Amino acid sequence: MLLSKFISDIFNLLQDQSENELIEKQIQCLSNIEYDYTSMGLFVRFSYSEEVFNYRLKNENTILGEIFIKSNELNDHALGHFFLKEGIIDYLEIWSVSGNYPNKELDNYIITQDWVGSLQRQIIK
Repeated sequence: MLLSKFISDIFNLLQDQSENELIEKQIQCLSNIEYDYTSMGLFVRFSYSEEVFNYRLKNENTILGEIFIKSNELNDHALGHFFLKEGIIDYLEIWSVSGNYPNKELDNYIITQDWVGSLQRQIIK
């Protein structure tokens, strides 16, 4: 189970990807285990139950969807990408375009789907 509202909101937008049923099932098997804040962004690595292997995606090592993040806590905006390893969501990378990212979870934000063919759906907090 994902504990962070911010990460859960990003996953919510990711579920509109073309292989959405498999992604949704993978998300149910994930837990955030490690947050690594850098001056430029954030890496979130995930652990998962063995059940996740039943929902492996065809694209084994690739990047899923781009997420556009706007917040008054950022000097500009940030972008987020999910990375797959062997068809399983491995980690989320968020990087600030300005090079400054806070050393904590964002309190307010507008997250927008930003990949080609997306619905441009947003979540606002």
